[in-house]
Amino acid sequence: MAAESIKNEMLQDISETRQTIYVGISGFTILVWDHIITSADEIELIWKHPKRACE
Repeated sequence: MAAESIKNEMLQDISETRQTIYVGISGFTILVWDHIITSADEIELIWKHPKRACE
């Protein structure tokens, strides 16, 4: 009985760990995708303007 309980707890832990990893990968993928699709606008609108002191 105790071995079955330990086995169930381990399977639950593995499942939760896998879910956490998937959420992290998803978040990182969204972050990278956002950088890729907005980098051209950032270069055009921010980097190409002449540098000046804050006004």
